[in-house]
Amino acid sequence: MPKLILQAVQNHLGFAKAPRYLVADLLARGDAEIILPERPLVPKLLYLIRAPGLAASRRVSLFMDRFIEELARTPDIKLARDLRSVAAPEGS
Repeated sequence: MPKLILQAVQNHLGFAKAPRYLVADLLARGDAEIILPERPLVPKLLYLIRAPGLAASRRVSLFMDRFIEELARTPDIKLARDLRSVAAPEGS
């Protein structure tokens, strides 16, 4: 979320639609509040795209695995079934 929009919300100049993980600290401090909590947002798909030639790259694979692991630990993010096995810690 652009910093300008966050500043406007913090200064009570309006409201914004933002992912909860981006404003979690503002919500916790009471600097922002959820409006219309009875209207949940529609889930959106997130795609991770790579060039075909990079599919075999170890560095790209490591980045993608780490990125998926971080998403799995982020509140309010739900992984697709085929990504859950990538995000699962070893030995589970």
